[in-house]
Amino acid sequence: MTVGLKMYDGISNTSAIIIEAEQIRQRYRKLAPKDSAEDDKDYKTLVHTFEPAKLAAVLKTKFSPDGWCTQGQAGLKEEQARAYYEVYGPNQITPPEKENKWIKLLRMTFCGIFNILLWACVVAMVMLLVFFKDDPVKEVEAESAMRPSTPGFNSTTKEIAEEEGDDIVTPILLSVIIVATAMLQWYTEMLAEDAMEAMQKMGGDKPVPTVRRGMDGERIERSLDAVNLVPGDVVFLEAGDRVPADVRVLTCTDGMEVDNSALTGESMPEPRHGKTEKPTMAPTEARNLAFFGTTVLKGKATCVVHATGDNTFLGKIAQSIKTSYVKSTLEIQIEHFVHFIAIIAVFVGCVSLCVKVVQKAPMADTIQYT
Repeated sequence: MTVGLKMYDGISNTSAIIIEAEQIRQRYRKLAPKDSAEDDKDYKTLVHTFEPAKLAAVLKTKFSPDGWCTQGQAGLKEEQARAYYEVYGPNQITPPEKENKWIKLLRMTFCGIFNILLWACVVAMVMLLVFFKDDPVKEVEAESAMRPSTPGFNSTTKEIAEEEGDDIVTPILLSVIIVATAMLQWYTEMLAEDAMEAMQKMGGDKPVPTVRRGMDGERIERSLDAVNLVPGDVVFLEAGDRVPADVRVLTCTDGMEVDNSALTGESMPEPRHGKTEKPTMAPTEARNLAFFGTTVLKGKATCVVHATGDNTFLGKIAQSIKTSYVKSTLEIQIEHFVHFIAIIAVFVGCVSLCVKVVQKAPMADTIQYT
């Protein structure tokens, strides 16, 4: 931040940092269309339409005349890189807030209006079995003693009573269904979270060859971790490398190809070049851009980083996954149906409870029919 602070001798360090950060943001906004906002979840940039000289002026970086930047001064100054890092942060996608997986499983098992009703049924059945247990066989025998002897009828009634005895299968089966359904939903969400974590690791761990400038303008060649890259850094890529950030290709060998299947699902390799694209070209279709998480299949290239972390194409996809989930029509209709059934069930239960209380029915009957 030294360069930025020298411009504000009469201002406190805090104010100078704020002013410098705002100037960096204002310069960076020039890379985006006028109608885009900072928190826009769509990927919008004009960097593919800029000539290298204009791009260097916006990012306050430097390129060699031939674009390869293998000799002479190139890249950001170290002070500028530190200032950019403080403004944009590390080059990584912000992980979503994660709920403890076991708490999530318990929530899916016992929460939700439909699950609560089902567990209420299970509890009622268990209470009938444990606290209000009657012997239906004895009741049948007592009733048979008061009736005329009918062997066939009495034996059949006794068999039915034995079958209606301790019905422990129903609450056990219902509990198993509830738990199995919750575990299936929980497992599906765990797979989705694992996919999100894999997306965050797509930047790779291999150091990235980078060139920067010292305080006196001398050339400094470094191998930086991808997480430390900032907009304006000049990086060198070759076949087999994972693209460490969203970059603009300054120049490359003929026939350079990248694999965008991680982003688009397209299995065919896509060619790249260093020519400036037309303003009508969408950035995702531009041949002079390479995106964070993709792979260089063939060729070599010198590139300049123009977006890092959540500002990359991959970062925008991750944000949309985290925040823009929209329920389908089927899900909405099922949710309405479940709420409707739940309301009807509660209403019928309350009416049945009132009737049993008025009739002064035994507690077991009240619970059973409510």
